[in-house]
Amino acid sequence: MLCYYKTMHSQNTDASTIEHEKQIVKQLANLPDTTDIAFEDAGWDSRAYIVHEGEYIVKFPRSEKVRGRYTSQIAAMKLAASTSADVLVPKVIWMHPTNEYFGYRGVRGTPLATILDQIDETTKQFIGQELGTFLKGFHKNQLPGARDMSIGEEIKQLQNWYEKGAEEGKQFFTSAEQRKLHIAVHEIWPTQLQKLGSTNKLCHGDFHFSNIFYDESDQIGIIDFGDVCYADPSKDFINLDDPAIFEATLAAYGETGDKFRQKIALRKQMLQVIKLTAQLAKKQLTEAQVTAGLLKQYISLGV
Repeated sequence: MLCYYKTMHSQNTDASTIEHEKQIVKQLANLPDTTDIAFEDAGWDSRAYIVHEGEYIVKFPRSEKVRGRYTSQIAAMKLAASTSADVLVPKVIWMHPTNEYFGYRGVRGTPLATILDQIDETTKQFIGQELGTFLKGFHKNQLPGARDMSIGEEIKQLQNWYEKGAEEGKQFFTSAEQRKLHIAVHEIWPTQLQKLGSTNKLCHGDFHFSNIFYDESDQIGIIDFGDVCYADPSKDFINLDDPAIFEATLAAYGETGDKFRQKIALRKQMLQVIKLTAQLAKKQLTEAQVTAGLLKQYISLGV
């Protein structure tokens, strides 16, 4: 689950905005033209421009709220860089004085999400150890001004996401399943969250295999600190779906107790509500059907 559930902005950026922002990127990167600038419009919070296939990335906010969060995001990237010498993070290069954009040098490698099935178990153990060590250090950091996600706020935001997608999501559920999911979101999961409690620490907030890079020299990189916040540290484990990497990460982090695992499992269930609403908003119906299937499993097991 994300530390802060993102507002769904339009993904249909007009051509004049794209051209204007490409010209800014061209000047920042000292390019002769915009040929080597690729526009990426998939992010909920920002419009991204990729220079030289990822050597540099420049982001522009979709809203004033997002622009205000850039300060924490930049500070978090700098903190992360000082947390571990073994894990690479993007290096901030350009910062607009009022956060109208910021740019950074990308990290080398390939997202784990695209190569996970090609990695052997020994390498997965290594990756997990590096990730656990990084998270252990990063969670100890202090970042003044970072958002604080209390359990109450976590519940509120979950329910907001559920309501946004409830009507369109009906296509995947029977009436009985809809009632069970409603009860899970409004009664069962909130009660379980309160019972397990929270010890907030500074979290990455969007820690998943598309934001974790790996290359053949065993270098690991971590990107996208846009959701950094104070939250229960279990949130940074809920997207580590590979069992070998997950267990190695937990072991290196030093937290393998039942209660911590329960927190991860619960938030992993809740995450599917967020994913379903986001997938529906992007018209990703095939992916939404898979996510709905996971939710059906959870509610059939009594949640």
